[in-house]
Amino acid sequence: MVAILQVENLKKHYPERGGARFARTERTVKAVDGVSFSIEPGEVVAVVGESGCGKSTLGRVVMRLLEPTAGTIRFAGTDITHLGGKALREIRLAVQIVFQDPFDSLNPRMTVGASIAYPLKVNRLYRRGDRRGIERRVAELLVEVGLNAAHAKRLPHELSGGQRQRVGIARAIAVNPKLLVLDEPVAALDLSAQARVLNLFKELQHELGMAYLFITHDLSVAEHMADRIIVMYAGKIVEMGERADLFEAPRHPYTEALLSAAVLGSWGDAIEETILEGDPPSPIDPPPGCRFNPRCPHAAPVCAREEPTLVQVSARHTAACHLLTGKLERRPSSPGHPVAALSD
Repeated sequence: MVAILQVENLKKHYPERGGARFARTERTVKAVDGVSFSIEPGEVVAVVGESGCGKSTLGRVVMRLLEPTAGTIRFAGTDITHLGGKALREIRLAVQIVFQDPFDSLNPRMTVGASIAYPLKVNRLYRRGDRRGIERRVAELLVEVGLNAAHAKRLPHELSGGQRQRVGIARAIAVNPKLLVLDEPVAALDLSAQARVLNLFKELQHELGMAYLFITHDLSVAEHMADRIIVMYAGKIVEMGERADLFEAPRHPYTEALLSAAVLGSWGDAIEETILEGDPPSPIDPPPGCRFNPRCPHAAPVCAREEPTLVQVSARHTAACHLLTGKLERRPSSPGHPVAALSD
């Protein structure tokens, strides 16, 4: 089976200028730095990590909303890394995105119906002048996401946050995509709205067979939604595996810390408390060796010298840590110390 999305050694670096007027320096922000993964048709892959780890940038580069610095992006076997013009527009029919803030992602001057109809018109999915056909399709989409046809005449400010996000989802699925990139799609919603929208995503995924790249800082959301989970830290993947494998037996100290800080129901008993102090490194000046080593409770000199590579733990479970190669030993945990949680 051909992967719906295959990413190989993907990088997104930004130049950043600083310093005084006559002594300007240029440094590089390594937002995404050598990321590789794939998504199978109909699969849900979650990307988790603290703010600034590069997960949202990754989603935008995959969508080609941002140009990659290096690496390869393949969609259904087609290299789309450098596609442009009509070829890229055709690919975007099959790859859509839902953003975090439904208010910012909708034009406040366009009615709900006009926003949902826009991709249908732009991509010429209906004959020019087929107003009734477009209106019927908009009404169908509104019902599909749990709203009704009457919402088509409303403006975004007349809707609740959860309703606005449903409009964003309706707009994204209007062109029948094969892959949805979901960038923190419930982070701006209250808990009850989050639950309803997450259930909607599950229903749509089951009915339409779409694959999801689900970007979230919330491990409970990843637990609820994902088949596989990617853990990012400072622009790199530090662990990747099936949901059950990663939650029951995390192999990277960073993953252990995130899981031990979260309330995850039945998974909680399987996770040993892990000490994690300090802040993530700047993407402008990451530490040498393992980027996690300044915060890692098991760090040794080798961690500051050598960058670990992803090691196969099981069939679909990999992690990048010197603990897995025998280059250092695991230190016993110290109960009572604070453990860091993911920030939103």
